[in-house]
Amino acid sequence: MLYSTVENPCRNKPSIVYTIDFPVTPHLLRHTYITNLIHAGVDPKTVQHLAGHKNSKVTMDIYAKVKYNKPEQLSAVVNEALEK
Repeated sequence: MLYSTVENPCRNKPSIVYTIDFPVTPHLLRHTYITNLIHAGVDPKTVQHLAGHKNSKVTMDIYAKVKYNKPEQLSAVVNEALEK
């Protein structure tokens, strides 16, 4: 599938043109936003509220798997949790 390139000139410097040559949807932006909040360590209840989910379980079931699906980082996370 081919996607058209979105090109917008910079307001202050028209010689600079910003382009996106891959598909961007509102859903993709939402998913990226919520995933970045979780990766930044924002409280799950806050992320749930911002995402508009009924409860934080929904939020964590959908988005947290991305953060915790990295086996090479798992031991550090477990050790840190046990030290507290």
